[in-house]
Amino acid sequence: PVQSIPGMQSTHSKMPAKAKSRTETVTGTIVKSGSSYVLRASTGQEYQLANASQAKSYVGKSVTVTGKVNASSHMIDVQSIQPQ
Repeated sequence: PVQSIPGMQSTHSKMPAKAKSRTETVTGTIVKSGSSYVLRASTGQEYQLANASQAKSYVGKSVTVTGKVNASSHMIDVQSIQPQ
């Protein structure tokens, strides 16, 4: 049996899950890629746009996209798109 030592933390405790996405604002140009739309950020990074029905009216235009950004999959769950 494992005994607890006062003042010591167990290494078996569950760590809080790290958030995979956070709300951000990204500036760039909307580009059509096959049947979907991507945001080509001013940094050169491309982000796939989820639920991007409003993106088609901004193709080729410089915009600011606000939404939940998943850095590992390079996906933005679009909340709003504003022209610059």
